[in-house]
Amino acid sequence: MVLFPMKEEQFTVNEQEHKIDLLNQSAQEMHHTDAKKSALLAQEAHEKALALSYDKGLADSLAILGFHKLQLSDIEHAFEYSYQAISFYKKIGAQKEISFPLYILGITHSRLSNYDKALDLFLESQKISTTFSDKAQEAKTLINMARIYSYFKDLSTAIQYASQSLAYARELNDKEQERYTLMVTGMIYLNANDFDHSIKCFRESLTIPALNGDLGNNITYSRIGKWHEKQQQYEMSLQYYDKLLETALLLKHTYVQVVTMIDIGTCYQKIHRIVEAKRILKEAFVLAESKDYKGIMADVHKELCEIARLENNATEAFAHLEKYHALREEIYNAETAARIKNIHVINQLESAAKDAEIERLRNVELKNANDELDSANKELTETIDELTRVRISRFATSLTLLVAIALFLLSEGFLDPIVDSYSTNIWLNLSTKLLLALLLKPIESFFEKLLLSYAAKRKKQNKKSLPWLSGNDY
Repeated sequence: MVLFPMKEEQFTVNEQEHKIDLLNQSAQEMHHTDAKKSALLAQEAHEKALALSYDKGLADSLAILGFHKLQLSDIEHAFEYSYQAISFYKKIGAQKEISFPLYILGITHSRLSNYDKALDLFLESQKISTTFSDKAQEAKTLINMARIYSYFKDLSTAIQYASQSLAYARELNDKEQERYTLMVTGMIYLNANDFDHSIKCFRESLTIPALNGDLGNNITYSRIGKWHEKQQQYEMSLQYYDKLLETALLLKHTYVQVVTMIDIGTCYQKIHRIVEAKRILKEAFVLAESKDYKGIMADVHKELCEIARLENNATEAFAHLEKYHALREEIYNAETAARIKNIHVINQLESAAKDAEIERLRNVELKNANDELDSANKELTETIDELTRVRISRFATSLTLLVAIALFLLSEGFLDPIVDSYSTNIWLNLSTKLLLALLLKPIESFFEKLLLSYAAKRKKQNKKSLPWLSGNDY
């Protein structure tokens, strides 16, 4: 027997929605281990959800795609997808799920150095996570809040949030979150020039294998490279950066590759290997430009501006500075455009929801009115039917009375003389009259059935000719 695969349209709506949910679930589970596969699954889920107008599927896929766009430094789409995910979650009343795209928006603003806005978004995300006891999401938000406070030079608050995040990760036995939190905590200490606590956290982080294998482990090693760089041990830093770059090239992870090339270029500049620094930074720029990583392109211009300044090349330094600010402005404008666009989308969704609610209330009101009318019509029909039966019963009784009179006259004028001529037995005469009397009830029933049948037939004919009458024929 040959089995043919079922076409998409052969699945019921519920089955198609379940398939979309599974795609999004798989994309979410592997967003750390296989970013490329995760993005493809989320994109497939998004397309299917769009065709089906399945709001939950759209929200989940947009949130995941927003995360991947952020990882690729595609700020414009990271904003757009995250805002749209929030609007769909609000539409379906999925308050808990809003915390994830809020968290993504917070990281996005953090990447743009909009730390105040980032902190507001993280606080909003954390509030939702706390309300729904979602410690897994809260752990992610807390460690990023810790990062923000480290930028504010508030080490005590940063460590407090980092410690809470670590506690949640260990409580949930989430090894990947524990590893990441330790690594970020190490960077917080490093930014405060607390080298002892910093290296301790980095080494503890390395005891936990990363879910994405060599890439994640070497990213942690690159943080140790940053630790050496802060202590002006640049040759040691370059060893760690080169190892990460080698891994990124092997895995074809462009974003990590470009970021690492910038770290290497910065190290070269600090040890006055200017030619090598300019070469690798320009290569990083070309690669970033090919992927439209505007944020990274801005970072490269900033580094090249610094090199030009050290070379006393004011013209080139000013040119890079102008390009740096132009890209930052472009990113800001893209963010603003995305926000305006998605405010419009949210307004449209809210307007549609209000219209749907008004229509629903109108339909409920109309249904209630129809139900009351149907009930009144039913009562009226039953009353009319009962009245008709009473009238027919009375009419049948009247006809029976006329028949009784006729039978009495027939008996007295015709039957009695005949009976008397044949017999003088009084009982025979009485029996004849009794028989006639007993016939009256069957006669009355006959008339009543005949009249009711006629009435029902007339009612049916009137319904056919005047269907709007609802049975009110009499």
